[in-house]
Amino acid sequence: MTGLHPGHAYVRNNHSLKPEGQEPLPPRTVTLPRLLQTGGYATGGFGKWGLGIAGSGGEPSLQGFDHWFGYLCQGRAHHFYPAHLWEDDRMVPQGNPGFPSRDEFKPGENPDGPASYARFRGSRYSADVIAEHARDFIRENKDRPFFATSPRRCRISRSRCRRIR
Repeated sequence: MTGLHPGHAYVRNNHSLKPEGQEPLPPRTVTLPRLLQTGGYATGGFGKWGLGIAGSGGEPSLQGFDHWFGYLCQGRAHHFYPAHLWEDDRMVPQGNPGFPSRDEFKPGENPDGPASYARFRGSRYSADVIAEHARDFIRENKDRPFFATSPRRCRISRSRCRRIR
């Protein structure tokens, strides 16, 4: 997001913070979306952030995004059926079961048995929900310059992109 070589970037490692998130970008960091905003672009980000949770100063809305939807914590992005996602600075419950990011099998659970995975299953698949928000952003801004990005985790398939038009 900053265009800096990792050796010169402010955030250089994945320092996790409690209860959720990583070390945030400082609020005045120059980012690509911030530069595009100054040029009149609508900016939207969708997927995995990992550069500041809500209230940290590093959240996407303070780093140049007009709209954000997805994960703010990269540790939580390991779950495709998360208990919540973030829309701008608001936590959006997904109705999926919650569990720790580094959860392990409980005593008596068999890693080879399908029943041991039941507590991890949900009904709202994050990539689909995130893609819906990206599609809506693109449709809403189709008649003006816009920048839409999906940093890392979530990828929108070619077939979905064709349907967006």
